[in-house]
Amino acid sequence: MDCVICDKCRLNGKVQVRGLATALKVLFMPNNRKNEVLTSLKAGEIVSLVQLYSKLSESLMILDMFKELED
Repeated sequence: MDCVICDKCRLNGKVQVRGLATALKVLFMPNNRKNEVLTSLKAGEIVSLVQLYSKLSESLMILDMFKELED
């Protein structure tokens, strides 16, 4: 992400990648350790997850709008 010139875009990209990494970390943990990992998440990881969820939700809504325009 350091190749992006705009600081705002660089920050958003890093936050989203961190959210994706956190989601995958939790997803691929063995079931007996998931609670331990979920309770040990740092504040930055939680913020990144919420930001990622927001951006993915917005993207899906825009995709639905485009599909409706096609019809």
